[in-house]
Amino acid sequence: MPELRLALIGLGVVLVIAVYAYTRWQGREREQSLHRPPRPSQRVDSDELPRVKLRPEAGEAVPSEPKSGVEEDELPSLRPETPALRRESRAAATSPEPESPERSDRALARGLGRLRERLRDLGAAAEESAPEPDVRDDHQADGALDTQAGDEPELPEYNPNSQKIVSLHVRAVGEQGLEGAGLRQLLEQAGARHGQYQIFHRSERDEQGKLALLFSVANMVEPGHFDLAEMDYSHYRGITLFAVLPGPWPGVETFHEMLSLAHQVAETLGGDVRDEARNPFSRQRATYIEEEITEFERLRRQVQRQPAGSR
Repeated sequence: MPELRLALIGLGVVLVIAVYAYTRWQGREREQSLHRPPRPSQRVDSDELPRVKLRPEAGEAVPSEPKSGVEEDELPSLRPETPALRRESRAAATSPEPESPERSDRALARGLGRLRERLRDLGAAAEESAPEPDVRDDHQADGALDTQAGDEPELPEYNPNSQKIVSLHVRAVGEQGLEGAGLRQLLEQAGARHGQYQIFHRSERDEQGKLALLFSVANMVEPGHFDLAEMDYSHYRGITLFAVLPGPWPGVETFHEMLSLAHQVAETLGGDVRDEARNPFSRQRATYIEEEITEFERLRRQVQRQPAGSR
C-alpha cells in the first residue's frame, strides 16, 4: 500500500509539470507570432482572375475600350447573381417611373379644385336644410321679459280665429267588419244625417239659435265616404268621428257626445275605440283631451275680451 501511494503522488507531480510546461510553450509561441513579419502573399496571375465589369462612380469618366466584333451589352455579366440581386433587378423592372414634379403639382391642383367645389356644395345644402328661426319662440321670450318688467302680464300669442280638431276612431274587431245596416241605424238614431262629402253630419243650434255642425262621421278607409245605395249590404273596417272646435256647443260637451256614440257603435257592432293616433283609448287619454279643449277655449275667451287694438 505505501508503494502504491507513492507511485500515485509521483504521477500527479509529473502531470502538473507537463501541464505547466505546455502552457509556457504556448505563451512563447504567441509572443513570437506577434513580432514575426507577415508572410508575402501568394501572387496570382491577373489572367487567371475572371473579368468583372465595374460600375463607374458618379462624375467619373468611363475609359473607352476598343470595340471588338461583339457589342459589350450583348456579353453576359460575370457578376454572380444572388437572390437579393435578383429581387432588386425584378423590382427595378416592375417599378413605375417616378412622377415628375410638374405632373404631381397639376394632379394636386385638380384635387384641391374638386375639394373646394364639394365644400361649396355641402355649404349650400346646409344653408338650404337649416331650420328657419322660430319667430314665435322669439315673441314668447320677449313676452316673458315684458311680463317681468311690467305690471300687467300679456297673454301668449294666440289667433282668435284658430280651430282645434278632435277625432276618435272605432275599429272593427272581427274580420267581417262593422255591419253597414246596423251602423246606419245607430248614426241616424244619434241625430247624424248623410250629406256633404257623402258622410254623416250631426248639427245642433248654437246660443244664437243658428244651426251649426257639431261633429261628423266618415269611413275610416279611404276615400272615407259612405254609399247609401250599398251601405245596408256592406261591412266596414271602422269609422272616424271628428269635430272642429269651436262649435255650437262647448268643446268638452261635443267631445262627450262623440265618445258616447263611439262606445255605442263599438259595443253594438263589435269594435274598439281608438284615439286620434289609432291607439287603444283609455280614461287617462280622455282626461288629457278634455284638458286640451279647456285650455283652447280659455285662451280664446281671453283674447276675445281684449280690445281690438291690443290684439
